[in-house]
Amino acid sequence: MLGFLLIAAIKTSAHATATDVSSRIQSRSFPSVFQAWIDASIPGDTKLMGEARHDLLWLTPDGMELRWAGPYPGTSTSFTPASLAVARTRRATIAKMNPNAVILCEIRYRDAPKGYLPDDSTIWKRDDGGRALPGWVEGGHTLLDFAKPELRQIVVDQCRAIMESGVFDGVMLDSWNDEGPDRLTLLSDVRKAVGDDALIIVNTTDRIPVKSASYINGIFMEGFMGTWSDWHKAASNMQWMEENARSPQITALEGWFDLKTGSRLDLKRMRFVTTLSLLYSNGYVLFGDPNPLPTLDHAHNWYAFWNKSLGRALDQSATVRPDGAVQREYEKGTVIMNPPENQSLTVKFDDSRKSAASGVESRSFILAPGDGDLFVGVNAKR
Repeated sequence: MLGFLLIAAIKTSAHATATDVSSRIQSRSFPSVFQAWIDASIPGDTKLMGEARHDLLWLTPDGMELRWAGPYPGTSTSFTPASLAVARTRRATIAKMNPNAVILCEIRYRDAPKGYLPDDSTIWKRDDGGRALPGWVEGGHTLLDFAKPELRQIVVDQCRAIMESGVFDGVMLDSWNDEGPDRLTLLSDVRKAVGDDALIIVNTTDRIPVKSASYINGIFMEGFMGTWSDWHKAASNMQWMEENARSPQITALEGWFDLKTGSRLDLKRMRFVTTLSLLYSNGYVLFGDPNPLPTLDHAHNWYAFWNKSLGRALDQSATVRPDGAVQREYEKGTVIMNPPENQSLTVKFDDSRKSAASGVESRSFILAPGDGDLFVGVNAKR
């Protein structure tokens, strides 16, 4: 029976439609958490169980156990049959654990690690002396020359292969901006290759990709509270993308703890980032490790605060309260964030509520500046 279910799930995944993806995105409950490459640290969970907790993941092909057919990943445009079978089964297992899971594949276009291409490849970007140029220094990557049509064609063919595999719902392109014509040419070609139904998201950190918006479904907002900290900008960017990107829209806001004074146990900052996402988007959130740490980037804990307690949003947008806090209603509770520049305030309800932060049941709660909470109705159906 289990084998039959897995085969059925594989077939469904391999022939996923835009309606199917949209339904998964729209029907999920909140808070909704994403995984950027690296697993969560969850005691007692297997790797698959941890991945399935997330409603959105992007991984490399290796992350789903796919293997490019060829001596170099950067010259390959198809997968080995054996790895396809393994990856499809893996995808089906995740889908069974979390029917709303959306999985994307990162495709290299800007830089890549050693061994991605032959050392003498003309696709590596080089200086006037012929020396390869460094890309992502921490990862030891070297820049790729995406101005060259031959590289763009490989990227396009790889994106097409990703979608034909039936393992992924779309692709993710890292380190993105709208500068120059080459990226937009690449993006246009990728969209044509994967079709209208596939998802495309790009990593823009704190930037709005105005020129790219018609091609993409959303953005990865990396490093909030780390390399950039303007919460008003984060809110504005999320709102802009949900109004201007292709449907279904995806915003993925990642917050970092403070390198000097914080840790993964900075629950106040985690709550602030989580409630900010819940207030200003219908997207996904992550509180991960800052990139400068020697550990793997984007590794993270799983917090009880993230357990799905809210259902779906009732309000189309957030409301600024008279006391300066920001509020949004969900099916099972209320999200309130107290901006960092505000004063401590008392939040009162007509009915008894349970704080997701403390577990306390009351009609009155104190919320500190730079903090947020989920106030769930005590009688809300679980």
